[in-house]
Amino acid sequence: MSENGYKIDEEKGIVRIDPLTQNNLECNIDERIKIKKIEPVKMESIHLKALQPIPEADDDFLMAGIIDKPVLNGDKTFLPYFNSFFKYQVMRVKPESSNLVTEDTVVTIETYED
Repeated sequence: MSENGYKIDEEKGIVRIDPLTQNNLECNIDERIKIKKIEPVKMESIHLKALQPIPEADDDFLMAGIIDKPVLNGDKTFLPYFNSFFKYQVMRVKPESSNLVTEDTVVTIETYED
């Protein structure tokens, strides 16, 4: 799942991905991967687990950081929090084949535990 790439990379047959996406894809640098376009499937619900201590946050603020974000079950993702980002893992999505958080998606967040 990807966002728009750099214009200079068009027609070169390469894709630049950040380390978090690389981890979610379970691939290495210079490894060949197959990419295909998929249609967005809206999520009914998503359950996230905080992977670090997270300060108390307004639900609307967190929702703004995840709406329209493409994620899959098991992915790790960052959500913005003012001038920083916090890491979460996607624990469950419904339906299982869904991949896009929308304004109608019910979001639950499990707090971090040592």
